[in-house]
Amino acid sequence: MNTTVWKEALTRAGLLPKYTDVLVGFQEGFSQGIPAHSLEGVRWYTPPNHTSAEWAKDEIIENFYKERSAGRMFGPFSHEEVARHFTFFRSSPLGAVENSDGSIRPINDLSFPRDQPETPSVNSFVDKDEFSTTWDDFKTVAGFFRQNNSRFELGLFDWEKAYRQIPTRMDQWPYLFVQDFDGNLFLDTRITFGGVAGCGSFGRPADAWKEIMMAEFDLIHVFSVGRRHLFVKLPGFKTTMEDIVRRSRELGVKTNEKKYSEFGDRQKFIGFLWDGVQRTVELPPTKREERLRRIDRLLTPGAPFTYRDAMVIAGRLNHITYILPQLKCYLGSIYQWQMNWHNHSARRPIPEEVRTDLEWWRSSLETYHPTRLIPEPHPIDVGWVGDASTSYGIGVIIGKKWARFRLIQNPPRCQPGNTIAWLETVAIRLGLLMLMKIGLTQGRRSSCIQTTQHLRAR
Repeated sequence: MNTTVWKEALTRAGLLPKYTDVLVGFQEGFSQGIPAHSLEGVRWYTPPNHTSAEWAKDEIIENFYKERSAGRMFGPFSHEEVARHFTFFRSSPLGAVENSDGSIRPINDLSFPRDQPETPSVNSFVDKDEFSTTWDDFKTVAGFFRQNNSRFELGLFDWEKAYRQIPTRMDQWPYLFVQDFDGNLFLDTRITFGGVAGCGSFGRPADAWKEIMMAEFDLIHVFSVGRRHLFVKLPGFKTTMEDIVRRSRELGVKTNEKKYSEFGDRQKFIGFLWDGVQRTVELPPTKREERLRRIDRLLTPGAPFTYRDAMVIAGRLNHITYILPQLKCYLGSIYQWQMNWHNHSARRPIPEEVRTDLEWWRSSLETYHPTRLIPEPHPIDVGWVGDASTSYGIGVIIGKKWARFRLIQNPPRCQPGNTIAWLETVAIRLGLLMLMKIGLTQGRRSSCIQTTQHLRAR
């Protein structure tokens, strides 16, 4: 990083001393909250990598040598070589985790080992409250578009190798080694995925950079989730993403050219396609097609599947529930399928309940439309109470008005399903019809939602 340019920019924007720690971190490294420590009776602690690391083995090996070439990692070293420089050192096992969009990401599991007081993990020493972030999420971004009726242009900026641009403090290096697949060690001098402090350590300079951009350019807002940033401006503003990239380079912030995108009506962000003009959000077409292909493969009659197949489909479908929350109830069987997998190397066919839920997912993905981000009116309590009984029927109260509906025949009990649940659903529908007949406060835009025993309008 160009700390001189950073200091000038922070000063002009009035962001000092708020971000003085960022300037210090660029020069001396950012603390990961790891105190000096050792383990009784050993000179080093280097457990083997997790089995899941094999899923990303080629990527991990390639990354070792790329990072070494860039001067961010050093090695490989034997244990004896490292022991000549540190009285105690340790590595944490490498592994791989499932992202929310289904992709696999290598991590350094600094939380290993778990529940072993005699061998505390690196993360167990770190106070996570000291490394909080201000990152946004789907709800925050969607809420912005719901609350604003303006048309917006959207631009995308992506920090290239975001964590790897942030140095760690030298006195904590002995606890941040990683082990390759041959048992040799690499010294990692940058923030790693898997550390409690990683998000917060990167989040501080990222927050400072975002505030500099907001101060220097005509922008309405900047949303940040990790290394990715969604820039929002009005159509008449002259700022371009090329301006943002140019200024970032002056600061020393590297840009991911493949994921940087100029201002336009639509942008992909946190796995979804946002439209700043139509104020809609949807799954990108390529992702929808990929999800459908994966579902079709799992629905192949009699075909066996791996534990990873179950893990990936669960992650990818769970991600979709941000825009289609009504489909959450069709995920339980898939997660149960995962939990029942005792031997992760075994192959198993999908259970019938998983097949049924996947067929529903397929039908929904084939027919759904973009989700409109409309304003959410203030809820109004209309005093609705409903109850149902198989011995009589249904009763509904709205304020001081009431109605009762007697069953003219007993509900069929031979059909699958819960009879009382069916009656309570009918009670809700009757309540809605009554509410429409009675009418709500004039001049208010209203919709109805149901809770357990009360109907509220908004």
